[in-house]
Amino acid sequence: MTGPSEGSLVAATLLTGLDAGIMLAFANSVMPGLRGATDDAFVDVMVGINEQIQNPLFFAIFIGGPMSQGVALALRGGWGPATGLLVSGVMASLAKLALTAVLHVPANTALATSGRRPGAATAGLRSAFETRWVSWHRVRTALSVTAFLATAATAWASAP
Repeated sequence: MTGPSEGSLVAATLLTGLDAGIMLAFANSVMPGLRGATDDAFVDVMVGINEQIQNPLFFAIFIGGPMSQGVALALRGGWGPATGLLVSGVMASLAKLALTAVLHVPANTALATSGRRPGAATAGLRSAFETRWVSWHRVRTALSVTAFLATAATAWASAP
């Protein structure tokens, strides 16, 4: 494998790996670290994180992984076991994007636009947000790791 197909597969492997790392860091450290925070602090930190993460580098990783997987798939010269691995990686990435769009973005928006006043009903905001968000984030993390592993396995299986 050489040329654009190889380049897109390398990019897909790198970007899906970075995405899996971001998701795993959140699942393994950020959210457990916030568990002991006060309700006000939890809401403030989550709103702040969700504002800061919307930046060009994050979007390049978050969207670039599935895009480069799609390009790598389109440029493959035939069907084989490695192609099946890449298809499974693409499907995992698309499922992660769908879960983000359907659940996480609306939950983040609702938290940010709640119009809360410090100390007023923060516990209710947190309880409505945290359990569901964290549970589904674990699924999103598993999908991201699956996308990376499938893409990396495709690159490995396609190497000369």
